[in-house]
Amino acid sequence: MAPTEPNIDYYAVLEISHTTTIEVVIQSYQRLAKIRHPDKNLQDGSTAVFQLLQNAYDTDSDPAKRSAYDLRWPTIRNSGRAKQESEKLQAEAAQGETRRTAEARAKKPEEDST
Repeated sequence: MAPTEPNIDYYAVLEISHTTTIEVVIQSYQRLAKIRHPDKNLQDGSTAVFQLLQNAYDTDSDPAKRSAYDLRWPTIRNSGRAKQESEKLQAEAAQGETRRTAEARAKKPEEDST
């Protein structure tokens, strides 16, 4: 069983509504995992970000865990920390994408000259 972060809005981590279906949870997780996986996102802290994403998925994709989490979710959502964590994750993902784009552009002239 994945550890549950006590004050993290897993719905915000997965960028989904708390009323969404398990199918949407899976789709969102797959999309975000491709972006935030440490092999793709080389910035510091990417492993922790991915582990948080994994914990969110483990909780929200399991009906029993999700039901237990949903009992605490209104308090978590209103704590303010949930929004901060979500914004932090999104900023880290955007920074990683910007760096990968810059690295790809830097490599392109080298490849063209060969």
